[in-house]
Amino acid sequence: MRNDRSVAEIASPRRRRRSIFLKMNMSPARPNSESLEDLRREIFSLLARAVADRRSPMRTPALATTDPAGRPSVRTVVLRAWDPARAEMQIHTDVRSQKVLHLSERPAAAMLFWDPGRRLQLRIDGDVRTSVDDAVAHAAWSKVPKAAQRLYGLSPAPGVTLGAPTDYRFSEEDAGANFCVLTVQVERLEALKLLPDGHQRAVFSWPSPSVCEASWLAP
Repeated sequence: MRNDRSVAEIASPRRRRRSIFLKMNMSPARPNSESLEDLRREIFSLLARAVADRRSPMRTPALATTDPAGRPSVRTVVLRAWDPARAEMQIHTDVRSQKVLHLSERPAAAMLFWDPGRRLQLRIDGDVRTSVDDAVAHAAWSKVPKAAQRLYGLSPAPGVTLGAPTDYRFSEEDAGANFCVLTVQVERLEALKLLPDGHQRAVFSWPSPSVCEASWLAP
């Protein structure tokens, strides 16, 4: 049976696909109307949600410190509090952990957040205050569920070599004494949005806790 379709008809879908590809890859990025203030509000809202919502992808950022030998050390933590008025974040940890040792010598850290749905990355730098058995720690400890408080009574200390995976125990007696709050004083927050019509990058900095400055950056 004869096929009456012309060569042009057969080639047409291929040309259309090529045209779409060229448009996607060669068209100049369209300007985005979002302002720095819009972006700041979005970020602050996402951080507030991360504290309250366990399903938020920004609830578990990476925290990087520097060990005594000057090497970077990174781990996943849970964002426990965010105070936009003071540009402060809080993280809970065990006072015997390596991160606390690192911060005792170099009290500065970097944090990395990623929201895959929004394709938004946040990079944060700041100094860190350590609170143990003080008003800050006591206030935070009172809000920790009983089941979670038990985890701070781990014996031996985090990171100690074990003979078997279950060679440890929990002591409720020691739990409160091991509880530590890390308060990150945010000095710089860099945001990167991966957008189909042109990426956006901005930096927010705090010369003082109550003063926030912002500018766009080349992505």
